[in-house]
Amino acid sequence: MKSAGFDWLFIDLEHGALSIETASQMCLAGLDAGISPLVRIPNGEYSLATRLLDNGALGIVVPHVETADGYDCQPAALPAARPSRCVQHHAAV
Repeated sequence: MKSAGFDWLFIDLEHGALSIETASQMCLAGLDAGISPLVRIPNGEYSLATRLLDNGALGIVVPHVETADGYDCQPAALPAARPSRCVQHHAAV
């Protein structure tokens, strides 16, 4: 994929039938190939996010967030998240 010009890999756990083990293996394969793996977690499955970050994911996509205030990336939401791992997108409304 890297030789085809791809810089990142999107792994969908919300709509797909992948296990966390398979997603972790895909993340590690992407890292080995020089591709940044991003994983979309199922809605409300925040515990998966920290496990995936610990197993190779470089980013987490949280679905169904409608506004900038709709998701607060704080330790209460992701207990093991470090502030450096959390990026909030604030789009102009």
